[in-house]
Amino acid sequence: MYAVIEHWWRQYKVAPGDIVTLDKIEKEVDEIIEIKKVLLTFDDDQNVEIGEPFVSKTVKVQIVESGKAKKIRVIKFKAKKRYFRNKGHRQLYTKVKVLEIV
Repeated sequence: MYAVIEHWWRQYKVAPGDIVTLDKIEKEVDEIIEIKKVLLTFDDDQNVEIGEPFVSKTVKVQIVESGKAKKIRVIKFKAKKRYFRNKGHRQLYTKVKVLEIV
């Protein structure tokens, strides 16, 4: 069984036991939360349930870790104009483990 969930503006395909990296969630480690924005479910009997926009099921996840991703560099440059900008960015993330699709 798997489901397609929406977290902020991104969509993720998840199954029970998967560890997924989502954008930052303001919760404590080992806390169990429910994600209610489920777009699609597919079970072992090959039954597909597509939401309009969401289905009535929820996905229970447990927060495993929170942190920052690797730094990326954003560089702007214009030739022959003495223009150069260099910025860095570290995205905040939360790793969650999918417990079950209810």
